[in-house]
Amino acid sequence: FFLPILIINFLVLTRLIVLVPFLNNIFPDIYNLFFIFFAMLFFVKINFALLKPWLVFLTKVALVVVPLIFVLFSALYTPYFVGHTPLEEEILELLPQVEGKYLLFRSSSPTSHPPSYYIYGMIYHNLSTAYGGLTYGSITNEYRLSFFDLEDTIENRDCETLISSLEELDVSSLILFYDEDCQFLETCGMELKKRGEYSCLYILK
Repeated sequence: FFLPILIINFLVLTRLIVLVPFLNNIFPDIYNLFFIFFAMLFFVKINFALLKPWLVFLTKVALVVVPLIFVLFSALYTPYFVGHTPLEEEILELLPQVEGKYLLFRSSSPTSHPPSYYIYGMIYHNLSTAYGGLTYGSITNEYRLSFFDLEDTIENRDCETLISSLEELDVSSLILFYDEDCQFLETCGMELKKRGEYSCLYILK
């Protein structure tokens, strides 16, 4: 009963889990919940009557002190909610104008995280994206690599590869964050749908 759990624990802690087929596609949080569940299960099964009094006392103190430490650490070091900057407001205004599947690229802003836009667009505008991070574990490595290659084509100003990659991923709309990249998309023959101060939306013709 314990052996499979210990083996998985060892593989995760040593990061050898990435070499095991199927198991390397499971999101790390799933393993964390798995270990927490069994840790709690084993804890409640402890027969405290067989333990020495000082050990029972230490356990009770730990049950109070440890959660307080985590709460205090979270309160001191976890950032509070950050309001939208003009960049975020502009991107949110572009989302309703997206056609077909879309992607966002080249954000280095500490307040703008592309996966957050994907989730927002999916919930509030019923948008689809070719971004594979939202379905981690259900996409192939080849698909993931093609996504990274697509971003490289923008950086390398390679129009031909960019257009073919967009067609391969079935992407119709592209949102970029900076003006130089927006100018590059014009040279690739993409249609400008809307351009703002911080970003632009282009459609693949």
